[in-house]
This record gives sequence, structure tokens and C-alpha cells, in this order.
Amino acid sequence: MRNRSLIVGAALLFTSALAYLLQDVVRITVIMPGAYLIWVAGVYYRSVPQFLTWAVALSIIFFLLVDSLLPDELSTRVRPIPHKPIQGTLEKLAGWIIKAPGGVYYKWLIANRLGRIAREQLEQNQIRVIKRTLISVDPGAGLLGDPVREYLEAGLYGSFADHPRSRLPWINPARSHLDMDPTEVMDHLEWIVGEHK
Repeated sequence: MRNRSLIVGAALLFTSALAYLLQDVVRITVIMPGAYLIWVAGVYYRSVPQFLTWAVALSIIFFLLVDSLLPDELSTRVRPIPHKPIQGTLEKLAGWIIKAPGGVYYKWLIANRLGRIAREQLEQNQIRVIKRTLISVDPGAGLLGDPVREYLEAGLYGSFADHPRSRLPWINPARSHLDMDPTEVMDHLEWIVGEHK
């Protein structure tokens, strides 16, 4: 706080000294031409007949009044704002896959969507959700491999905020479960569903 007040005091002192030293220069280059322009504008204003000044002012008021009283159909047309087309589920997922290399959020959205689909499909195929973990009912079956299970759990029960990006662009973010390729997860899920039909 003390440093800040010293800096402000020094700046004020420097500014006042500079203003005192340059007062003649400012008067000649800024104040005198400005005063001259104001004087010339006043001369021109006084040279215009009073009738013409009132006629211009009343015509402006008249046109503003008429414009405000006209219905909207007759006034200027405004172009409609273009709206983005509504995207379906598959289009959204495709967009997320395209944007996934750019950040953790889209990777998490894909993992979340795949996790919800997998939970619905696999509950019929010997997979149960117990304490926020996907567990095989038959321990010997080993339906979900560890990387796939961790990926799906990160999407279902985690958040993109659990994997913050570095604010420094030259530091690579740490690897996470969300870095797994979604096509590998989909292939594995298709294999599980195909095996148990």
C-alpha cells in the first residue's frame, strides 16, 4: 500500500511540474485554436436567420414524431436473425469427437455419453453398477477391461473439472483416463453386447 501511494505521489508531482513547464505550449497549440473554432462557430450560428434555425429544428421533430407513430410494417425492415439448425444426438456426438483434441470438456462429454449408453446396455449383460463402479457379476467373466472400465467411470462419475488443463501453453497436460480413443471403447462395448446376445 505504501509503495502504491509513493508511486501515485511521484506521478502527480511529475505531472504538475510538466504542466507548469508546458503551459505556454498547451495554450498556443490547444487552447487558442479551440477558442478560435468556438468563436467561428458562434459567428456562423448568429449569421443564419432565426427563421431557418427554427424551420430545421421543427422539421427534425416532425420526422421523428411521424417515424415513431408509423406502424412497424411501414418502418424500416429488419432482417431476421439466422438461427443455427437444431442438431440431433448423433450430430452432437460427431461434433464433440471433432472438438475432442482441443480440450478435456469434449472428451468428458463423449465419455459421459458412452458411459450412459454402456450402463443401460450392459446391465442386461452381467454388468452392475455398485458404489459408482462398473462391476462384473461373474468375477471370472472379465467383460470390461480395466482401461475401458476406468474410461467409462471417468465419464459417468467424474467431471471434466477433475482434469484441469495447464494455463501455460508449453506444458503438456497429464494423461488421464479420458485420453483413451472412443473408437476402442465402442469396439469393446460392441464386442460385449455381441457376445451376450
